[in-house]
Amino acid sequence: MRTREATVRRFAFTDMVFRAATRASAILVLVLLGGVAISLIAGSWEALSKFGISFLSTESWNPVTENFGALAPIYGTIVTSAIAIIIAVPIGIGIAVFLTELC
Repeated sequence: MRTREATVRRFAFTDMVFRAATRASAILVLVLLGGVAISLIAGSWEALSKFGISFLSTESWNPVTENFGALAPIYGTIVTSAIAIIIAVPIGIGIAVFLTELC
């Protein structure tokens, strides 16, 4: 039979291991997020330096005159995401209610 001190010591050790693994995972997520941000900035640096910050708020796209803007694709992405959320949330809630109440 284990003594209380041995049980407490074992739980303290597993708690320490879990805390270290959680911290390492959180740091890994932050490093990956930073890498994605750096990659996005590096990849868009040429467009931002040539067209300025107005590149994000202009909707014209004319390759002949080299006048470009990203507002239309950004707006399209936001609208598409909103439509997907509007469709997915009721379905997800319905499935959750079905699984918890009827199964």
